[in-house]
Amino acid sequence: MNQEVLTSRAAKSSVQIGLYAASFLANFMKRYLLAAQNKEQF
Repeated sequence: MNQEVLTSRAAKSSVQIGLYAASFLANFMKRYLLAAQNKEQF
């Protein structure tokens, strides 16, 4: 395998990892905000 193929694969995998982490953080923030709102209501 040449270097270009390896770097492109690494870039794709890093992008996928970044998207996964971003979605995970977004879901975590949504849950946190919902919990905070529920605490304020009660």
